[in-house]
Amino acid sequence: MTALPPETPHTQPPIYSPQAGDSAAAYPPPYVASPSGAKFWALLFLFYIPYVGLLVGIIVSLVQRANAKASPYPTIRENARWAANWALSYALYFVVLLALFIALGVLTSQPPADGMGPAEPSLIIALPGTAIFAVGVYCLVTMIRGCVVGGQRVHRPALAIPFFRG
Repeated sequence: MTALPPETPHTQPPIYSPQAGDSAAAYPPPYVASPSGAKFWALLFLFYIPYVGLLVGIIVSLVQRANAKASPYPTIRENARWAANWALSYALYFVVLLALFIALGVLTSQPPADGMGPAEPSLIIALPGTAIFAVGVYCLVTMIRGCVVGGQRVHRPALAIPFFRG
């Protein structure tokens, strides 16, 4: 009878030792993840939490930007900066348009002709309402694009106000 080779535990991968004449190229190098700024854009999807999403999205983006300042990779630092800029810009656009929507609704409301019932606002409120919808769609497209291209390069949204520099 021949002796069986000793078995390795199943939880450990088999150990390969290069034999004489084997080159190191025969074994794949270990996987090293490349630096990516996509997570900063993905975290902005927190905006879509009902009632508190705007506040949560801003807080998370500011905290992530503060953490990314120490990163040695410029792609990570810049994506974090632009994501925080976009979070504050979107919040500003949303709050201003919502205030305009409410102000126009109150200021242009007229009582009904028969004098009975609630006042009806003018159709002019459709302008800020449409702008709120358009900024929301642009925000969604910006976040998706940031997630896609943030892994390779810095995503700079066109409508982002540069609150943070460098």
